[in-house]
Amino acid sequence: SKLFGGDATLCAESTMTLFSGLWFNTGTPTPEQLNWVGRIVTNYQHSEATIHFIICITGLLLIARLSDETKDRGAEAVPGWLRWSFFAALFFETWTMCVPYLLLFGWAWAAMMPPQSAIASTVEAMGGSPYLDGVQMGASLITMFWVSVLVLILDAWAMFRAWQFAMGGKDTFVLNTALFGGMTAAFAFYAGDFFNDGGRGANGHATLATITLDALHGLFGNDGNISMLDLARPSP
Repeated sequence: SKLFGGDATLCAESTMTLFSGLWFNTGTPTPEQLNWVGRIVTNYQHSEATIHFIICITGLLLIARLSDETKDRGAEAVPGWLRWSFFAALFFETWTMCVPYLLLFGWAWAAMMPPQSAIASTVEAMGGSPYLDGVQMGASLITMFWVSVLVLILDAWAMFRAWQFAMGGKDTFVLNTALFGGMTAAFAFYAGDFFNDGGRGANGHATLATITLDALHGLFGNDGNISMLDLARPSP
């Protein structure tokens, strides 16, 4: 298919090639590495769709429950399981989807900027029109990065308000700092584990990032699971 003179299919293929090269720190990702990244992206989106479904259902139930109340519109009007389910779904989505999206698209964007990553030349050689393909892929990465910024702001605010509602307005500065500050520190630790030199299986040892992402890779599908460690190790 064509979009503004560029090839949308090529844009998708080059984007996956870019992420595969970054993921396995190579300028020439193998078909197995491309398949691995493609599958984990698919599984990630399956998980995201499931969480979005839970958010929509619990949110609609919450609204329906409040609409039935003519007097009490406070937290007491909604069952505790519904308030906490709504918050839990938003909390999970924010920290496992919105925040990672921001870092991943920032990672891809930075890889195409000088000094370029080793995968950049491979991606540039995939298209037939460097100008049009570059405009389309650049627009895709830049748009997704800034959309991720906006979505994170909106989702984080919705999560915080859901937390306050679940607590019935009894949240305190100490509780808020412990919960959200603790999660920020935990995510920073995980991101450091993912982006460090030995991360993503490069040193042949399992880390927190490789263990959790291997689990996500094997979450859906019936064709077995391939560890990131096996694909990241250099060929003998």
